[in-house]
Amino acid sequence: MGARGARPICALLLASALGCQHVAPAPLAPADSAGAFAARRLSDPGLRDFVAANPRDPSRPWPPPRWGLDDLTLAGLYFHPGLRVARAGARVADARLLAASEWRNPSVSVLPQRVANAPAGTSAGLAGIQVDWAIETAGKRGFRRAAARARADAAWLAVPSEAWRLRGALAEAFIRSRFADERVDVARNIARRQEELARLLDARVRVGAVDRNTAALQRLAWIAAQSDVARFEREALGERARVAAELAIPARSLAAAEWKPLPDLDGPDLGELETADGRRAALLGRADLLALLAEYAAAEAELRFELARQVPDLRLGPAYEFDQGASKWGLTLSLDLPLLNQNQGAIAEAIARRDEVAARFEALQDRVISEVDAALAALRGARREAEVARRLVAAARERGGRVRRAFLAGAADRLALLQAGLEVGRSVAARIDAEEQVRLAAAQLELAVQPPRPFIQAVVEWPEWQIREARTP
Repeated sequence: MGARGARPICALLLASALGCQHVAPAPLAPADSAGAFAARRLSDPGLRDFVAANPRDPSRPWPPPRWGLDDLTLAGLYFHPGLRVARAGARVADARLLAASEWRNPSVSVLPQRVANAPAGTSAGLAGIQVDWAIETAGKRGFRRAAARARADAAWLAVPSEAWRLRGALAEAFIRSRFADERVDVARNIARRQEELARLLDARVRVGAVDRNTAALQRLAWIAAQSDVARFEREALGERARVAAELAIPARSLAAAEWKPLPDLDGPDLGELETADGRRAALLGRADLLALLAEYAAAEAELRFELARQVPDLRLGPAYEFDQGASKWGLTLSLDLPLLNQNQGAIAEAIARRDEVAARFEALQDRVISEVDAALAALRGARREAEVARRLVAAARERGGRVRRAFLAGAADRLALLQAGLEVGRSVAARIDAEEQVRLAAAQLELAVQPPRPFIQAVVEWPEWQIREARTP
């Protein structure tokens, strides 16, 4: 083959080399990532910019003097690696969509030959160039792209699903931390009163007004109260550390953080969740349900693709041959003959996969409905229990007021006053337990229904999603 025949081949090889994509290496540095975690703070400037880009009162100071659940949710959405993992998985699905949208490259075969005993006066070179160009039929590329796009949609819906998982875990940790702090205050108050009672009875033992067994029992009650204080302080530290873990920041970063009071539970949001229409509308918008619907659409498109594969693809083969000075042109047309199978196995697998996704969707829907019903039942029961606890606190405080007035009038002694104060403290502790259950049940109801929330919507509308919509073919 002469220089003239080699030129097209060299041109093709050069064009292929120039069109190659080059990606710089990106090694992981565990020390750097560990250092970045240790440096995370709630005062992070990046967190400030992230919060400023979301619905927020611009007049509020930064960082806020006290943190509420919504503020912490935004911080968790900024710091937590679960969101980055979900976004990375969605970008992988986008890349698969890009791959599914690509056209097949043709192949080129070169067959150089040399005739050893060529007649005098003729060229001894022979060369053949065969191009194989595949042509997909029956809309296979469209079905392949539709399946990949549906899977990319499902992957991106994993982002708000992960955001809701974080919201639920953070809500539980924040509520338990908030009530743990209240338990510490109540336990300290009870311990002070137990100490006063113990000292009062010790003084009466010395004058013979009380026997030593009664004073010893009261001293044991004081020690038990001190033990309760230590236990509640440990639990409060643990719950605060749990909040930090859900935020994916060092526990010491929350050491000085102050919590906001919990919002009123009787607001319009919760009332809307308890209505049948509100719950039904919210259930239809859960991200995990929508993701399974997208997976079902992908399974349907894959089934259509396998059905289309029953139609053979065409392969065109333009060819050129240089035969001892003679130029020869040719064209071949080939296809697979569906004689031994008609793609039955792949079709059966695609049908089974579609049925599997449908079963998973129905199972998830049943589980969601059960979760909503269970959360509603728990919330109603906790509300009744909390109402009884509040009445108990009111009755204890009313009795304590009567004892105090009698003490000031000289009709009751200090022992009766301290005992009445202890009754109030114990009733307040019972009310805290009941109200915590109400808050936890309300958080479970929100997690089960997953209603529209600005901080979750911010994740859906994050710029990476918009970039993805712009770049997806």
